[in-house]
Amino acid sequence: LLAFVAMVRLLGDTWSGLRGWRPTPSLAAVFAGCAVGWMVISGCLGLGWAGLVQAFSGTPVKRRNLWRVYARIQVSRYLPGNAFQVGRHVFARSVGVGHTSLVTSAMVEAVVMIAAAAVLALAGLPRLAVPDIVPTTPMLVILAGIGAMTVALAMALRSTLRVARAA
Repeated sequence: LLAFVAMVRLLGDTWSGLRGWRPTPSLAAVFAGCAVGWMVISGCLGLGWAGLVQAFSGTPVKRRNLWRVYARIQVSRYLPGNAFQVGRHVFARSVGVGHTSLVTSAMVEAVVMIAAAAVLALAGLPRLAVPDIVPTTPMLVILAGIGAMTVALAMALRSTLRVARAA
């Protein structure tokens, strides 16, 4: 909430300078490209989340319904309080997904996102002015191990859930 208030104050303080600003056509094209890129990446993340939920769900759930839940809740990520995870959970329950599969998929999603961010950060490591901060090759091996463990965890949880449902 404080960040939102600070953002509104900053916008109010700089509004007089922004009022007369007009972007060049090339800058407008860059803005439009970034918006389209954000939409594509967000859609891919939504499909990935839907796939995780399907993998851990005991009942068949349409990916399309899950993607709609993700898209509907996406905007709330930027509201004060970040009710994204809770809202996504509540709406996914309304399309027939169980608590266990939602919590499990949220945990796996968090691990995968952290691992992906670390891989992207390490990809830029050789370009740093001081590349000896962290040895790149051992770190990539560690991250590959984390990724393999994440996949193994997901597969083990999925098979455990299948066995529990069959019993």
